[in-house]
Amino acid sequence: MQRVGHEDFLDRVELYSAMLSINSKIHMNSEMTTEQLENHPYIMPTVYSIWICNFKVDFCNSYHEEIALYRSSDVGKSEALPVYAKKKYIAIDLTRFVPQKENSPESEWLKLFKTMPQAKRTPKGLDSKLLNAALAIK
Repeated sequence: MQRVGHEDFLDRVELYSAMLSINSKIHMNSEMTTEQLENHPYIMPTVYSIWICNFKVDFCNSYHEEIALYRSSDVGKSEALPVYAKKKYIAIDLTRFVPQKENSPESEWLKLFKTMPQAKRTPKGLDSKLLNAALAIK
């Protein structure tokens, strides 16, 4: 969870995502056979970079924004699809999150993150390890 915005926030997002991609590639390679590595030396793992932000994120139009790599010529077209689906950025802007009446797991967690300094309980259905982790963050 990110508590403070930075002037170079998007650079930070990309740097951390790049490091995650590289570390994931190293791990993937360590589990591949020699034959798999020879046949597909550049295959990459799917990586999701998730940013839960407790500050206004300028590029978010809603509380949940997904960003991917698109062709410039497709931007603005309704049928635009990502050209590289193995890397996705997800930004959660807690300043834009408004709890809904339904109590989905996502809604419960986002309410907890948004109100963490004042939270009185953790989301329903947490096992003891997650409950202890959530209480330790507080």
